[in-house]
Amino acid sequence: MPKYISWTTFTDPEVAFAGETNKINSIVRDEFEKHTLLNNQIDRAITDNQVEGFIQIYSSTKGKITGASIVSSRAGELINEFLLAMLSKTSISKIATMVHSYPTYSMGNMQLAGNVVEKNIFQSYLGRFLKKLSRIYRL
Repeated sequence: MPKYISWTTFTDPEVAFAGETNKINSIVRDEFEKHTLLNNQIDRAITDNQVEGFIQIYSSTKGKITGASIVSSRAGELINEFLLAMLSKTSISKIATMVHSYPTYSMGNMQLAGNVVEKNIFQSYLGRFLKKLSRIYRL
């Protein structure tokens, strides 16, 4: 049995999932962090008037991607980036820093990864310190 599995249901919009086969039930039960980006935040989806849907990734607290769910008109194409990231043990931050063509649906993958990295930075000790420092000097 493969360690990772992905599937796509070709409906309108498409529905896709990728994840570790032995953790699918855990992923669904919210045992991992869940991060979501709505399609109405993706410029290409707005341009194509395809704003229904979302991209969602599940990760460990250390930033390892354990699964992804996508509901979008291009879900079957978008899921592969996350499957490759899981197979190659690529971190969320690597997806965030990878240059994507603009405007494309795959920019949503990069935007979501960037949102996760930003959130993690501001929840870290350094992020909390910088927030306090900015309040002091704001006067």
